[in-house]
Amino acid sequence: MNRRVVCCVATLALVCVRTSALSGEPKPDENEGAILKEDLRKFQGQWETTYKIQDRTIRSVQVIRGKKSTVTRFDENGAVSDAHTAEFVLAISGRIKVFTYFNLEVTAGPLKGSRFPERRSFVYRLEDDWFLEAYGLLIDQREQPSVLTWRRIR
Repeated sequence: MNRRVVCCVATLALVCVRTSALSGEPKPDENEGAILKEDLRKFQGQWETTYKIQDRTIRSVQVIRGKKSTVTRFDENGAVSDAHTAEFVLAISGRIKVFTYFNLEVTAGPLKGSRFPERRSFVYRLEDDWFLEAYGLLIDQREQPSVLTWRRIR
């Protein structure tokens, strides 16, 4: 009887493993730490993006040093319209990469001196010379999805 129980348990275990492998569920990546460390290295430096809000063109420059980001926005005349700094962390959730910033402090513009400690996240994709910043894709985000493409400034 014991031998029959052992055989049944072994067969069930093999079926579960086979079903899991065929289900398409992503397996935890054993290299997540190395991937995130490499992404942090790649993020270092200066980035630029341009986008339209209503009929105005906004240019933003982001400087990333360590785990701190500084974003400065410029109006159409090249004057600083606002700026802020924030801390950030990188994470992998399933098959997506997530950039979460927090402790945001406004350093220029109408809200200068304001602090926002709450966390805000976006999905990102990072290459050597560009990265995508995508909002509205995470479960708790209700805003209209939007994507910014940042280009490295050399």
